[in-house]
Amino acid sequence: MKPNDFLKPRVLLVALSLLLALRAGAAQFVELTAEVQGDDWDYNLLVDRLNEKDRGPVTGLFQPSRTIRCVVGTNMWMIEDTNRDYVEQRWFTGTKYVVNSFWIDARGQKKSGPDAPVSIHIHDSVDGNPGRPGGVPDLMIGDIGAKFCWMAFCSAPTLKHEGRTIYPTSDLWKESSIYFTGWKDKTTTFPDELGLPQSIDLVTTNRQQVFEYQAHLTTNFMGWSFPKEFYCVQYTGSSSNGWRVHLTMKGRITSIHEGTEPKVPDEVLKAARQ
Repeated sequence: MKPNDFLKPRVLLVALSLLLALRAGAAQFVELTAEVQGDDWDYNLLVDRLNEKDRGPVTGLFQPSRTIRCVVGTNMWMIEDTNRDYVEQRWFTGTKYVVNSFWIDARGQKKSGPDAPVSIHIHDSVDGNPGRPGGVPDLMIGDIGAKFCWMAFCSAPTLKHEGRTIYPTSDLWKESSIYFTGWKDKTTTFPDELGLPQSIDLVTTNRQQVFEYQAHLTTNFMGWSFPKEFYCVQYTGSSSNGWRVHLTMKGRITSIHEGTEPKVPDEVLKAARQ
């Protein structure tokens, strides 16, 4: 045996140790897609009590699922929601909240021109929370599917932020804020570095349940826990001092794999400065 033959296993071990150290020190990201579906029971109960001539067009009770894509890190994330011919992309960079919205054609290609405007907004943000108090629009206006996925996969920076406020998935509560005099959240997170929620309960000062979120089945990927299935129930008040179900939502992961850092494209940043 040659003298150098004794060094080869040692060299390989050192190289492997360096590789593992570099990998452990690098930020990791997970990319996943999820199907989400929601039912606005409060609206359905109202409309279905009307006379047929007063209802207007009524869609089916059980709407199809929508697919939402997310890239998740400990203090950065991206959410992309495609709704037929419209795409909304959102990034949290750790200090900024960026929104890019645009129209697409039947092939999924981005449209351009005056009939297909692009909307880009940048907000300062310390924790990526899209929710806002009463009287202020949420940063995910009207997109409860994206906000539901934010809560399931991207809310960790907010949950770790001191003085946080967690808001219900639907912002309908702002329209009837007389019933919401404030609430506290009781949240349980997974015991890992990422720290996504296992459960979130929002309860008013008079112990009325406002909102419930729960992870049903979980999976461990790259050392982090993710909800394979997840759901929420949101309640609303009424003039009779009774409370009723406003909204239910459910979701499930359809794919999950290692991702890359969710950087905001240069062209989006350039357009935002113009």
